[in-house]
Amino acid sequence: MLSFLSFLSLFLLFLAPVYSYLDICNPLNTTDECDPNPALAKSYETNFTSNSSVSDFFSVYSTSSQAGTINYTDDGLVLSINKRFDNPSLVSNEYILFGKFEVIAKASPGQGIISTVYLQSDCEDEIDIEWFGGNAYEVCLNFFHQGNTTFWNRSTLYQMQDPREEFHNYTIDWDNERIIWYIDGIKAKVLYNNTSDGFPQTPSRLFIGLWAGGDSDNAEGTILWAGGLTDYDELPFHFYIQRFVITDYSTGDSYTYKDTSGDYDSIEAENGEVLGRVQKAKVEFASLVGGTDESLSTSTARNSTSSTRSQSSTASNDDEEETTTEDSDNVTSSQSSSSEAKAMHLVSPFDASSLHYFTVFTILSISSIVILL
Repeated sequence: MLSFLSFLSLFLLFLAPVYSYLDICNPLNTTDECDPNPALAKSYETNFTSNSSVSDFFSVYSTSSQAGTINYTDDGLVLSINKRFDNPSLVSNEYILFGKFEVIAKASPGQGIISTVYLQSDCEDEIDIEWFGGNAYEVCLNFFHQGNTTFWNRSTLYQMQDPREEFHNYTIDWDNERIIWYIDGIKAKVLYNNTSDGFPQTPSRLFIGLWAGGDSDNAEGTILWAGGLTDYDELPFHFYIQRFVITDYSTGDSYTYKDTSGDYDSIEAENGEVLGRVQKAKVEFASLVGGTDESLSTSTARNSTSSTRSQSSTASNDDEEETTTEDSDNVTSSQSSSSEAKAMHLVSPFDASSLHYFTVFTILSISSIVILL
């Protein structure tokens, strides 16, 4: 019979979303057998209007039986779940080692349906943006370090206008000191590299996908996290991305792990330098998203690419501010002590997202106690 502590350990593992991982060589286990990661080492932009416009950057990674549909339209990318077990997904062909990306997206509605955009490395460092199809007011901002899913308070549920009804701007800025998530140009979450939960710091690819976290075959914790069982009578489900911009902060042809530590300073950039193009990348990014146009910075979010460029400018202009002054809007200096950083930026045990997990935990814990008794 399972003890309560055994149940708790299993439950915490179930809380993590389950993604379809590619068949990869994990450099935490060996470096001799793992191929170098091809480096992006530049900036890239697409509006997803045709397959030919993105095939040099993205590949389909869902299997043929789980492909759903991936359409490139005048309005951008549309990922669709048309039947149970569909998981339409794209993955970038190249890796970035620190950098910045922006997506203009509208999440899919549907209880238990998860729209997701995330960075993931071969050793399962991960930086996530996830939308719950049954939640009209929040987006989940999350991270993992080396595949560790045992911490249930990593994520932040950011309150916003319905992400399923309108397009919004989502940006992640990632370097060796901190990760900043922006929503419509506003800082929504900051993670510093002194967190005890671990810090993502290895070469990563960009994934875009749509999946049913609420499928009845998933673990109970995953179903509850996703917002409940998926009702397939509501098919199809659609996830829209209007525009995408990404830049790599490092240079070189490829990134190679020199040992099994998973630390960024053990990564070698072939014919290049880790963090070798930060300032150039920021200038390129600002230009691509329209951040140099000051007249765009006061516009609000609307369902058009031109209007969402205005929110991009806010996030890109923050880069310039960070090079000269400390952030003033509730974000401390990267030189802050560990305790200050945790107090200001890491998820409190009683914030909205943790309360969500705590509620799920309580329900399952009580159920398990009743069963065990």
